Amino acid sequence: MKRPVIVDAEWIRPLTSSDETLHCAKCLQPGARWLVGRHPNTSVWCAHCFLYDTDWGKKEAQSISELVEEVGQQGHLATRDGKVARDDADRILSAIVMVSKMVKARQSGAPRRIT
Repeated sequence: MKRPVIVDAEWIRPLTSSDETLHCAKCLQPGARWLVGRHPNTSVWCAHCFLYDTDWGKKEAQSISELVEEVGQQGHLATRDGKVARDDADRILSAIVMVSKMVKARQSGAPRRIT
C-alpha cells in the first residue's frame, strides 16, 4: 500500500458501547456501530456499507481493496470477492478512522504528547 486510506473522521465515529442492537440505515441489518454525518443529520451505518456504499468508499475503492488484501494476506480477516467480510469490516474501518485522526493531528501541528 502506497498511502494510508484517509477519511474525514469528524463525520464518522463509532457509537459508544450499547447493548441495543441497531440496524444499518443502508442495508437494514443489525450490527450497525457507526454514526455517520454531522449533528443533527446523523444516521447509523454498519462498517461494510460505509466502506462500499458511500461516495467516499466508492472513490477510495482501490485503496480500500489494497488495505483489505494486505491485511487478509496476513491471515487476520475474512474476505469475499475482494471485499472484507461483514464480520471484519469494523476492524478495517476502525483502523482507517484511527490513522486518519493521527494524520490530521500531525498536519495541524498539534503538539505531540510524550509519555
